[in-house]
Amino acid sequence: METGIDEAELRAVARQLRADGIEAVAICFLYGFLFTDHEQVARRVLTEEFPEAFVSVSHQVSPEFREYERMSSTAVNAYLGPVMKGYIERLEKRLVAFGISTVPHITQSNGGVLSFRTAADFPVRTILSGPSTGVVAAEAIGRLAGYDNLITFDMGGTSSDVALINDGVCRLTNEATVHGYPIKSPMLDIHTVGLAVAQSPMWTAAGC
Repeated sequence: METGIDEAELRAVARQLRADGIEAVAICFLYGFLFTDHEQVARRVLTEEFPEAFVSVSHQVSPEFREYERMSSTAVNAYLGPVMKGYIERLEKRLVAFGISTVPHITQSNGGVLSFRTAADFPVRTILSGPSTGVVAAEAIGRLAGYDNLITFDMGGTSSDVALINDGVCRLTNEATVHGYPIKSPMLDIHTVGLAVAQSPMWTAAGC
């Protein structure tokens, strides 16, 4: 028998979150990937009581079983949401001010692109967007140079990203662990090694 959802309690929680100055909320029910009704109700109540909050819902972010990974992905999406939304809104205004009429897109973790609106709603899909562009470029350069099998190495200031290109393509995966957080989202099979710095004054001064 299905257990009903208590809308009154949900509204009380939403008001408390708003009073506490929370910016984003992640919604994840145990079987939300199969039965979305309760997650939809929770989203509606939050939107009515707390319209300025960024709301991340698991059946939209990662509609798959394995609740821990789904919850982790939904929480990461909520964490990134306000930052990404603010960035995109500022960027859109600047593009308009510069008179750029081309429809802009943002790279996503699987090497493709997203519209600004989708990227703002699902920023978790862009977590490996930077490394994915390097892999896509390596695929193209490898084809031009006549090499179908490559190991890419993309080293930055805080991490190194490695991927295998086999027969001219990099394998796609639907899950990965990024900075310790399980993520279920389409992405290129890129392995990231983060830099751990123990209270170094130089890195602190550099803002890393």
